[in-house]
Amino acid sequence: MKYKHIMLVFGVSAAISVYLRLKEQLTTINERGFVIRSLTADNFFLLLGIIGLFAASIVAACLTRRCPVKAPKVKPALGTVSLVLGGWLVYDSVTISSPVSIPAWQTIILMLLGVLSGVLFIVYGATAFMQFEFPKAVFILPVFYWMIRLIWVFTALNTLALTIEHILLLLNCSAILIFMLQYAKLLNSLDRDKNFKRIQITGFASVLLCADYALPNLILMAMGNRSFVGNGVSSEVTILLTSVFILFFLFAFFDEKNLKRRSKSRRRVVSHPGTGKDSFYIGGSR
Repeated sequence: MKYKHIMLVFGVSAAISVYLRLKEQLTTINERGFVIRSLTADNFFLLLGIIGLFAASIVAACLTRRCPVKAPKVKPALGTVSLVLGGWLVYDSVTISSPVSIPAWQTIILMLLGVLSGVLFIVYGATAFMQFEFPKAVFILPVFYWMIRLIWVFTALNTLALTIEHILLLLNCSAILIFMLQYAKLLNSLDRDKNFKRIQITGFASVLLCADYALPNLILMAMGNRSFVGNGVSSEVTILLTSVFILFFLFAFFDEKNLKRRSKSRRRVVSHPGTGKDSFYIGGSR
């Protein structure tokens, strides 16, 4: 499947699913955060529509024909987003409030990993404006941060209210965790012959889940309506900024300029580094 068609499916799915989520929040969740018992056929189809759009994007990502094997160069757009994400991640980590159900040591570990991950994204973003090298092995830090955050969120969910929002939040953390693992593998040149497809699939999943969870809540709050945020506005912004970073990274990673070296011929055989396996690079519009 051509890349522009994949991005078209993804873009349309993201826009429509955010709209459906807003409508679903306003029509199927009561003021206390519970799902309304008498779900109408329209509300049921809203949920099916969101799931269907998500599935369509993931299937499209599985059909990608672009196979970059190296991390993209950090350009100003990606660098700026990384700087903003890093700064906000540090702020969110030092101002996080711990629920009663969370052990103090767990919150301390989350804060420490959050600050370190934020500094890492700041350094990563700074490479777009100045040339310097740093060990890529440190990109395991965001993996550990989202792992602890997933545990922290799961432990904090001790109420039956806001069930849909809690499930979406757990799915958000899980998808970002898997993406950050593939992201760290890419930057450390691990499993380069297969990782590109995993990055696109987990990247699309992360962005869609983040958009469907954080963006509608922030829009509702901006409109002065009842929102269903369970972990504070700062955490919602962190999730949204993470999805923006992932989206910009996907654009840079699958950009034509980041693909394998080209020749004047329409097609030629190239080898995946370190694998001894040949594959075809198809030039032109893909």
